[in-house]
Amino acid sequence: MELSGEEFEIFYEKYKNYVYRICFTYMKRAADAEDCAEDVFVNVLSKNMKFNGEEHEKR
Repeated sequence: MELSGEEFEIFYEKYKNYVYRICFTYMKRAADAEDCAEDVFVNVLSKNMKFNGEEHEKR
């Protein structure tokens, strides 16, 4: 399933803090972590990633 604009918004709101925390763990600086997290979400959009049901969802 490809993410529509609305689905991406929901996806982003659900995972933005989680992705940022992971990025911060590796980058150690807030600005770098923000850039890293942004790159993650840009890649999700630009690669038109597909998700099959809930099997890839973090719980």
